[in-house]
Amino acid sequence: MQTEVLKLNLIRYIMEVGDISKLKRMDFMLRNITKGESKVDPRKFSKPIRGKLDVDKLKKEQNYKPIDKKVFFKKIKKLEIEESIEELLEMI
Repeated sequence: MQTEVLKLNLIRYIMEVGDISKLKRMDFMLRNITKGESKVDPRKFSKPIRGKLDVDKLKKEQNYKPIDKKVFFKKIKKLEIEESIEELLEMI
């Protein structure tokens, strides 16, 4: 069961990635792992840490678009969820 959940989480993460270079690096690493080659050096794929964090620049790089609160709650209301948040969390 845990294996299937982990696989689905990996698939979801991969589907969210929009940067082709990141996808290519992930593909390369996964191919090497599945071939049994454990000598993949993850440092080869890392980038240097920025000296200063610029939130506006980060938003632009990641194409961040905030959600509209009114639209969000309107969609939730359409779902007509009757269970409490506690019950929904227990279902997970």
